[in-house]
Formats: sequence, structure tokens, C-alpha cells
Amino acid sequence: MTNEERFIRSVRLSCETALSNFFTKRRTRLLSHAIGHSILLDEVEKLSLRGGKRLRPILIAAAARAADPSFDIDEGMQLYCAIEILQTALLIHDDIMDEDEIRRGGPSTFASLRVRLGDVKRGDSAAILAGDYATGLALEALLGATNESAISARLLEAFTAILEEVYHGQLFDIRGDADIPAMHRLKTTSYTTLGPIRLGAQFRGASSTLLTALERWAIAIGEAFQIADDLLGVIGNAETMGKPGDDLRDGKKSALYHAALLEGEDEIVRLYERAERSEAEIERLRTLLHERGLIDRTRERIRSLESDALRALDGAPMNAESHRLFQLLGAKLARRER
Repeated sequence: MTNEERFIRSVRLSCETALSNFFTKRRTRLLSHAIGHSILLDEVEKLSLRGGKRLRPILIAAAARAADPSFDIDEGMQLYCAIEILQTALLIHDDIMDEDEIRRGGPSTFASLRVRLGDVKRGDSAAILAGDYATGLALEALLGATNESAISARLLEAFTAILEEVYHGQLFDIRGDADIPAMHRLKTTSYTTLGPIRLGAQFRGASSTLLTALERWAIAIGEAFQIADDLLGVIGNAETMGKPGDDLRDGKKSALYHAALLEGEDEIVRLYERAERSEAEIERLRTLLHERGLIDRTRERIRSLESDALRALDGAPMNAESHRLFQLLGAKLARRER
């Protein structure tokens, strides 16, 4: 195991410990306030602890280490909690909007609460509350990261920027008429790569030069991550990704759809834009994406973005260990199909 792989493993372990401790303390607080039940906390905790690669905490720690080589992984535990619980909040609300009943190998929060409360409307209403509650818990964790007011202010600014961008990206998605790359930058890159990088860098006082380089890396890798996710939705392995072609089945306005629009692939666009697609039409769409070269060009775009990310770090004021770490993280994010 390389030093970089050990770093990633250590962050994951630190994050799991931090989340477990955080939720234990919150449960004690609920009991002390005599609230009488913990349904909302149960659901937030359950989803937060169920699966997930802890990518965002890893990026926080990597940025903090780049800014300050003396950064100890456990110093970021509150930030790891904040970003992971924020992701939980966003997933809860996203599942309600998309009516997705499965999340991370188990029932989504609204599906679970429908059963617990014995009613669809009450379950959905409680899930909205759970998502809001999770956002509050994430903010609480964030503000517990440091006692230094100047650092807290910078962290809060970075955190609220994530919320603002994700919410507007989701609104664009709901409307269905937004520029697709712009929507992805707001909805995905903001809280998957760019937001965590900013949190980690600001936490350890990164210079403006380093922060700019890391932000450029995060934007390029965030786009590569989203495009790779779109590609997996079309050609993913059924054993690891679920039923292949689900994005085609749902008519998701993905990077492949956007490429078809730009290249004037009218038949592909028409198939994407139909209200429903038969299995034969889905197979036809997949075949066209291969035959017209869109799959190969999408892979090339991912490779190009990974190269852009690496170039963004050229001359960045950080040590060789951090350079190697970001190179590894970029490869893991951009090469999700392998």
C-alpha cells in the first residue's frame, strides 16, 4: 500500500469514527431535551452511515494537507461530518423529487418514513423535515471545526456557496431547460469536488495561489466525474451499477445527450426526448451512441479533463506527496468505468 492509499484509508476511518461520535452525542442531546422520539435523527444517521466512499472528506483532507503538510487527518473530523451529513440532506431531498425509493442499497428516507408512519403524505412530509434537519446538523458540525472566528467565517462562506450552487443546479434540473454543463457544475461539481476542496484549503489557510490551482483541479475533475457517471449510466456493468441503460430508460439529459445535441444527431436526440422508450428503442439508442462515436468521444473528453486537472497543479505551491495524492484522486474520480 502506498502512502497515498494509506492516507485515503485513514481519512475514511477517521470519518466513520467522527460520524459515529457525532450521532451518539446528538442522540444524547435529544434525550436530555425530552423530545420523546428520534425518528428524524434515526433516518439521517442511517443514511449517513450506510455506504458511501467518503470521497468528499478525502478531498477536504487532501486540500488541507496540501496547504499545511503538518495537518493531522483527525483534525478535520468535524468537517468530514459536515460534508457527509450535508450530502445526506441533499440525497434525502433529491430522492423525494425523483421519487427514488432505493438509496445506497436500502430504502430511501421518504420510503422508510412512509412505512414507519404508515402514511404516504406523512412519510414524505417527515422526509422533508429530515433533510432540513440534516442540513442544520451539517452546519453545526462545520461550526465546531475551529474556535478561530476568522477561519469559521471562511468555512461558513464556502459551505453556503455549496448550498447556493447545489440548490440552483437542482432548480435548473427541475425546469429541464438549462445549459447541461452549467447545471452539472452547479449541481454536482459544487459539492462533490469544488466545495470540499475549498473547505479543506480554507481550514488550513491556503495561499491564494494554491487555492486557485486546487479550484481549477476541482472544476476539471468534477466535470470528468459527472461525465463518467453519465457514461456508466449507459454502459455500466450490471453487477456493480444495477440495470445498464437506466439513464437511457429515464431519458436523463446527460453529457451524451448534450453531445448529441451539439453534433446534430437528430435520431439520438429524438429518442432521448420521447416521453417513454421501449426496450428496443433503448437498445437502438445505445447502438447509435456507439456507432456514431459518441461513447468514444465521451471517453476522450474524460481523459482530456483529467489532463487539464493535472496541468492545473503545475507549479502549485505544494509538496511532491500532495502532487501524487491529487494525481491518484484525479484518476480515481475520472476513471470510474474501470
